[in-house]
Amino acid sequence: MIAVIKTSGSQLEAAIKLGISTSQVSKIVRKGYSPSKILLEKIIREYQVSEAWLYHGRGEQYVATADELPQELIDVLTMLKNKWPILSLAKRYEYAGKIIGLFTD
Repeated sequence: MIAVIKTSGSQLEAAIKLGISTSQVSKIVRKGYSPSKILLEKIIREYQVSEAWLYHGRGEQYVATADELPQELIDVLTMLKNKWPILSLAKRYEYAGKIIGLFTD
């Protein structure tokens, strides 16, 4: 996680990006303080890092952006997103489980 924050360049840039003080950044980088869950979520979002990598050190460090996804996958996800509101709750759980299973095997 410290390496991710250091990619901002300076502690000031990281503080601005994460909406925290430079002293908080310093405590995390230099003293090894553990950030709050809210701050971890900001790090995931702002730096586009994988949640599994940040929490558990597993998998790829960075999340693929939409530009890196194949168009076929984007089309399938868009179709599913558009149908999602009309699916029953049971079908939503079924599809969500299948999608998660594809990425965790």
